[in-house]
Amino acid sequence: FRSPNQKLDDSKSYSLLIDSDFELEINDENISEYFDGYVHLVTNISKDSNFKADDGDEYQFTLNFTEHIKTPSWLNNLELYASSDYLSFDEPITYHLRYNKIAVSARQVDSLVEIEQEASIVRWSYSGGVVYDLDAIENFSYDMDLTYDILINRKNSLKIKVGDKFFTKQLNVALVEKTLKPRYRTFLKDRDDNIKYLKDTNKFTSNDIENNQIIITSFHEEFIKQPELKTQILRDKANIYDRFEINKFFTLTNYPYYGEEISSVRKIYDDVRWNTFCSISMNGIVKSYDEKEFVATLHSRDDISEVSLLTLDKNYKLSSKKIETTSNKVSIPVDVLGFCLVSNGNYLGSYFTAEPLDIETIFSSVEILKFLRIAYYPFAEYFNEAPYNVNRAQQEKARNDKKKAKRLLRVCIKNDPNIFLKAFLDDEFIVDENLCNLNFKNSAAIVEQILFAIEFDEEESVKMIHEIILNRWQEKMVSLPMFLIYLLNQVKKERYFELFLDELSQNITTPDDVDEDFINRMIKALLSNHKIERYEKINIKTITQLENKDFYIKKSLEKLIEIINTPVEEEVVEEVE
Repeated sequence: FRSPNQKLDDSKSYSLLIDSDFELEINDENISEYFDGYVHLVTNISKDSNFKADDGDEYQFTLNFTEHIKTPSWLNNLELYASSDYLSFDEPITYHLRYNKIAVSARQVDSLVEIEQEASIVRWSYSGGVVYDLDAIENFSYDMDLTYDILINRKNSLKIKVGDKFFTKQLNVALVEKTLKPRYRTFLKDRDDNIKYLKDTNKFTSNDIENNQIIITSFHEEFIKQPELKTQILRDKANIYDRFEINKFFTLTNYPYYGEEISSVRKIYDDVRWNTFCSISMNGIVKSYDEKEFVATLHSRDDISEVSLLTLDKNYKLSSKKIETTSNKVSIPVDVLGFCLVSNGNYLGSYFTAEPLDIETIFSSVEILKFLRIAYYPFAEYFNEAPYNVNRAQQEKARNDKKKAKRLLRVCIKNDPNIFLKAFLDDEFIVDENLCNLNFKNSAAIVEQILFAIEFDEEESVKMIHEIILNRWQEKMVSLPMFLIYLLNQVKKERYFELFLDELSQNITTPDDVDEDFINRMIKALLSNHKIERYEKINIKTITQLENKDFYIKKSLEKLIEIINTPVEEEVVEEVE
């Protein structure tokens, strides 16, 4: 149908499908029940039909064959917005409806003004199915509770009365948080369209990724001021998965990493503003663990009756034994810090208690580190920001605890880096003759994050390179490009550069859109004093894990070779007579 404010062509006849709750003033012969009486089908409507419909309450309309109702000029330039320092579910948010004097398609800066015409809002509904019948709101501002529906789908429908005429306008509300950095909220939607809000944790599990769609929400004033920045990028420190628009559901089909952060950023190599909003926790088939009863409950798996149970007890002793599952439950020995279930040497599921691990103990043992690796222990927790706490003193304590743990972790690794390298670069782990398979790719991201945060001098770097060559780990080290380039630059010997260049693909193709500026930035950053800005660190890490990573790694190594082979010109000082 045409716009309700346009005249209809009086030389034609029309048919209309209408809710059966409406009373109709038209000949009965033109009406037939449709869908078992839930709606009416009205046929042969013409200029002589005098068609009217009324629901007996506030809704009524006629088909307009004669009068042309002029739509107010400001109606199509309305904008609905709400701004706050922080969008809270605990208090209402004030919506403002204003007229934008500048056309949407051409505006550079918002110019919102009050609606001067005699008009008011009489009905308000939004996508969550909530409808408000209102006394005429003439100031075009309204307090409404903030809900998940509004955050996820911001479509609103307003019935506006102008004089004695009614108009319906659909608008997407612009929600703005006036914060220094964007804040993110994460939601999961399952196959039945049920929405879960990750309120109490920054983590979601591998099962969440497998069985749910994910949506992030960010409402920052910069996104409103710069409407061209509609596309964001989803990525962790290792992979760029896809581009997506804010407030659109997306699905991660594969996320092999653990303890890693997912961030939303603006542009691919220049994410000056970014913020962690969640990290992955690998949980496999372990559903829960009762620390009082020492019983683990598993997700239903009909094909598992016997598993190998690996445990780390409170004395930091590793044990392994075969164990049978009973009614999807497994008995766990008393006083464990964590356990892992494996079948045929492959990971099934794991669990760690809330008791913190002693950093000096675990980072002085290759076997304990291997156990933590196969059990997907969340090492990234040492690097993630401390959880937000309203109490400022507790928040500061949490931050200081994080800093101390991170500092101690780096000291322990630097004291004997070969322990860490062997634990994370070996492919096998044996406990009590139980052989387990270790997947280097799953831990590469966190390994590089940890290693690159530590400064090594030339002597220490040479020792590490010799250990890498002795154990034939060169291929794996190429998957840690930031740390590898840093290490080689400390040594500055071309023969070592060539050794790792040989591990790159023999068929490296040049990308269509080579980013020379990025290559220069990467070299400059990696040759700096090791204090690279965090966002730049992620930029470098990201691009060196893409499809064309070998090209950029090769260019970087060749550039470094060129630099170390460039003679240093001695400054000539003229003698003064």
